[in-house]
Amino acid sequence: MTEIKAAKWKKSIFFLMICSILIGVLLFIRTILFSGTKGISGKDTALLNPKYQDAVSEIYLRSGISEVFLYKKENFWWGSASIENENVIFPLNSNKILDFIKTLSSIRKVYHISDNASLYKDYNLDGNAFYIEVRDSSKAILLELFTGRLNYNGAKISFRTGKSISIYETESDLVPYIHTQAEKWADMLLLPAEHAAFNETEVLGCSIDSIPVFPDNRTELEAFLHKMITARGSVIQPGFADNRNVTVFSHIVLIETPQKIIRLFFIKNGTNETYSVQTEINGKLSAYSLEISSWTFNNLFTNIN
Repeated sequence: MTEIKAAKWKKSIFFLMICSILIGVLLFIRTILFSGTKGISGKDTALLNPKYQDAVSEIYLRSGISEVFLYKKENFWWGSASIENENVIFPLNSNKILDFIKTLSSIRKVYHISDNASLYKDYNLDGNAFYIEVRDSSKAILLELFTGRLNYNGAKISFRTGKSISIYETESDLVPYIHTQAEKWADMLLLPAEHAAFNETEVLGCSIDSIPVFPDNRTELEAFLHKMITARGSVIQPGFADNRNVTVFSHIVLIETPQKIIRLFFIKNGTNETYSVQTEINGKLSAYSLEISSWTFNNLFTNIN
C-alpha cells in the first residue's frame, strides 16, 4: 500500500507541477500582450476628433532637430523643409496627407498605461518623442501628439498628448507617417500630378533644346511624353534654374498643352553620376529641384534624334 500511495503522490506532484508551468506560461503571455494596460479591451476613441478632419490645414512634424511643415494653400498641399541650409517648398503627395489625417481621425483602441511622467524616458516620450501638431486655417491647435517606442512585436506604439501627462498605447498604424524626410511626403514626379499633369494625346508640341521631338511620328512622341510623365526623382534639392552661375543645361524640354506651357531644366551634377531637374509651369519656376540617376536621364533621352 505504501508504494501505491507514494506512486500516486508522485503523480499528483507531477500533475501540479505541469499545471503550475502552464499557468505561468499563460500569465507570461498575458503580461507580454497586455503589459501596462488597464483593461484588456481598451477604450474606443480617436486621436483627432473626427469632426475636425476636414478642417485640418497645417501639420507640423518634428524629430529632434529635424522638422517638416505640411500645409494647405488654395486647395493644394505643400511641404516646407530646410534642405542644404535653404528653406525649400515642394508639392506634396495629397493622397498620403489625406490618409494620415484619416488615420489620426479613425476610431481605435487606446490603452491607458500610466499617469507617471517619470516614465516618459522608458517609453521614448521625453526629448526623443516624435512630435505631431495639427492645426486649422486659423492656426488653432487641433491635436498635439507625442509618439514613442513600439512594443515588443511592433503591434502598439506609446504616445501622450499635449492635454495630459498620461501615457497610452495604441495600434502602430501611425508608424508610416512618423518621419520628417521631405522625400516621403513629396510628390516626387518630375511633373507633379496636381500641378503639371497632362494627357499625352492633348500635347500640341514638344521640343528639346528648341528642336521639335518626333514632329512626324505621334506614336513616338507620346511614348516619350509618357516616360516624362512617369519619371520620378529620388532626392529633393533647392532650385537652380534661376541661378546665374548655371550657364550650361544638359537639356531643356518644352511641352505645350492647351492649358499649360511646361519647361524642364536638366543639369548634370559634377560630384557624382546624377542629374537635377527643375520644372517651370506657365512661367512660374518651382522652388525646388529633384535629383535623378544617370540611368533615368539616359532612359528619358534614349533614341531622341
